[in-house]
Amino acid sequence: MKKSSRLIMVLVALLVVSLIAGCGGQGDAPKAQDSNGAEVIKIGGNYELSGQVASFGNSAKNGINLYFEEVNASGGVLGKKIEFICLDNKSEATEAASVASRLINQDKVVGILGAITSGNTLGFAQISMDNKIPTMTTGGTNPDVTVDPNTGNVRDYLFRSVFIDPFQVPLWLPLQPIPLVQKLQRYL
Repeated sequence: MKKSSRLIMVLVALLVVSLIAGCGGQGDAPKAQDSNGAEVIKIGGNYELSGQVASFGNSAKNGINLYFEEVNASGGVLGKKIEFICLDNKSEATEAASVASRLINQDKVVGILGAITSGNTLGFAQISMDNKIPTMTTGGTNPDVTVDPNTGNVRDYLFRSVFIDPFQVPLWLPLQPIPLVQKLQRYL
């Protein structure tokens, strides 16, 4: 397994444990159960399964499914199985907002993984914030994903597992061919 894949799996595991710990004090709230009546932890996926970046969304979904299968085969988390409910945001920000609303209000997830792109993640960021649902993007590199551009405050319920654009570009630029660098420097 590649180092980057291992890192993503570790980050997903940490998110799952955080979600469980953070959502444990719900008191009389109904518990999620599978078809056999066993208590489960519902995690939502808001991924690009169709549209322009579907290959990335499907890869993320498949990797997450494999990981959760391994976790569940090993007894789950705190004795509970993880149920991954992954929906297609069609690579559109407005659809990502609809998916987030459904995952939170209908499916009753305790956390959301996704989206792959910054634009789609920003499409539902406020919904996650308003509902206090922890959300982790594996590809949202825009700084606005985790810091509200209007207030400058860190968004309490949004997390990322990648570097932000302002950090990546200066590292990436020197590795590019000279004509491309000259062209891009006009925009910096």
